[in-house]
Amino acid sequence: MKVLAVATGKYSSRRTQELLSASFAISSDVFLAVFDSEISGKASFSVESPGDLKEGWVLESEPLVSPYDIKEVVKELATKNGINAFLFNDSPLSFWIASVLAGELRIPIVTDVLRLYREGDRILATKPINMESVWGEYSVPSDGFVFVIRRGFIGKRKNAKEVVLSRLKIKRSDGQVTVLNESKKEESRLEDALMVIGIGDGVRQSGTLEAAIKLAKLLGAEYGCTKPLVEAGIMNRERMIGLSGKRISPKVYLALGISGSNYHLAGISSSEVIISINIDKGSPMNRQADFFLVGDLKDVLPKLLEIIGSEHRADLFSAPND
Repeated sequence: MKVLAVATGKYSSRRTQELLSASFAISSDVFLAVFDSEISGKASFSVESPGDLKEGWVLESEPLVSPYDIKEVVKELATKNGINAFLFNDSPLSFWIASVLAGELRIPIVTDVLRLYREGDRILATKPINMESVWGEYSVPSDGFVFVIRRGFIGKRKNAKEVVLSRLKIKRSDGQVTVLNESKKEESRLEDALMVIGIGDGVRQSGTLEAAIKLAKLLGAEYGCTKPLVEAGIMNRERMIGLSGKRISPKVYLALGISGSNYHLAGISSSEVIISINIDKGSPMNRQADFFLVGDLKDVLPKLLEIIGSEHRADLFSAPND
């Protein structure tokens, strides 16, 4: 069985290693295709692989390439190399390509995969279901499938080897692209951050938004938010954490004034340690947390800032440059 691992969206070596780790968990014949407009113009590009890649490519394109064109390149690579199994990272673009590809090839698709096993001529994929409350195991035949690998995939990473990728040009289709609107995208590194400060509606209500962001800067952490802050226009959608936003897997997640809806908890379940500060002792977030503090943010945040205060703590939890 040959596997094509496909990484789209903002490149991250950590996420790509998770994707490759999942691929090598079920096959020794692994290929890799990477699409990120920011790296396509580099003279050379390499990745660290936990196994021996058969071949790897950086997909290059003109601006505003259609997702259909990327999907077609993936299909061409599969046909050329006799590939019948596909593993994608969990970027929004990958979700779209994976679902369309599975439909066209008439093969099963499983998303949010966190564990993979091979059992004879079948592949077992494990994913959280029912609002993250239980694990579901799905068995698919090894002769064709599509998996979307969730951030925080549980796999072995050993003997990483640096592999230089070839370049492959994406052919533009004949369809015309019309630009309807342009907006500047706010940059965030939530997916790669070692520490994330989660800002909830309790922060807005207590008037401590400025203090929460200052705390994140002092710790060198990224900050994200819950859906109500996006809907209120306080924060950009790029910073929304949850089932309909970004799923993160930091070493430490500090939730400030977050009640803890199932949709938000689904986005932070891969965090190693969860700390909650909330005035409501019985909130779902406090029950989910490894540690929690019951208190009013108007009292707690100034004291935290005073304690942490010194500049030497900056970048303590900043993400690695990958």
